[in-house]
Amino acid sequence: MRLKETLSRIVRQIIRKYNSFEEPERRRLLVLGFSSLFFLDYIMFCHHSDNGILAIFPSIPSLEESQKVNIYLPTFNDMSIEKEIRKIPVFEDRKRETMHLFCEVVRGSKFENTSLFVPVEIRVREIWFLHEKIGSDKGDHCIIDVDPGFYDGKASAIPGSEELFRKAVEKTLKENIPKVVKVTILERGIPDTRIWDYDSGGAENQ
Repeated sequence: MRLKETLSRIVRQIIRKYNSFEEPERRRLLVLGFSSLFFLDYIMFCHHSDNGILAIFPSIPSLEESQKVNIYLPTFNDMSIEKEIRKIPVFEDRKRETMHLFCEVVRGSKFENTSLFVPVEIRVREIWFLHEKIGSDKGDHCIIDVDPGFYDGKASAIPGSEELFRKAVEKTLKENIPKVVKVTILERGIPDTRIWDYDSGGAENQ
């Protein structure tokens, strides 16, 4: 009962003091009062959530706009796959990063002409990530659906070039995209089909 009377007396004093101010002072007092209330509420939230006052804010984003990655490419050196280090943008989305890495492999080497390894224009239609167990590994199966586009017949494909291209894409993605353990490339949604064929006359788009 005594506590109730004390609180009532304090409230009446605050109201009387508030009414004695001019309009600008009243607004200033309201702003300071609500600001203090919100700050105290924030302090209590930090206390109950076991967070520091500054820990509640998101971390400062990285100022880096590019990252170094290993790109694996088919080369004429014993018909093998070789590594090139390149700078690419930092992506927030895995699909966009996967598409960019795929296109880097399609473009080929910056130091020699490897366009014959990919004699067709390839457009990525869709990318999926399926979480599954592959052998003894658990991870993401990256599936890339592509449209080979139009082959103009001006370039001849190299025997075994498509197999090297697929291996280069898989090695590039498995090394740079977290959790990817397998890569499959589809042609217009169809698995186990060749993107281009090799014959005596060159590549022929299916």
